[in-house]
Amino acid sequence: MGWLGWLNFYEEVLKLQVIFSGGEGVKILDCIEVNPEILHGKPHIVGTRVPVDIILELLADGLTPEEIIKEHYLHITKEDILACIKYAEQLVKEEEIYFIEATG
Repeated sequence: MGWLGWLNFYEEVLKLQVIFSGGEGVKILDCIEVNPEILHGKPHIVGTRVPVDIILELLADGLTPEEIIKEHYLHITKEDILACIKYAEQLVKEEEIYFIEATG
């Protein structure tokens, strides 16, 4: 399933979740949640408004989990950061890439 497939999947899950739970979000991993009422539905660390993509960006910039916690987000844990990495790993693992031959 490619990223578009994941988006469609999460959209369907969110629709069902909204219908059956009165608008609450859905946990994707123990520490990652998607909730249409928080950050416009962006994946974030449960119980916070810290989006997964910001944590991944900080890691990509070379910060360690300890630095991220100490310098930016005192209220999250190393396990939260590892869950962000796991979330990204799952998306990449399921991604499908299709090459289209150029014509012309």
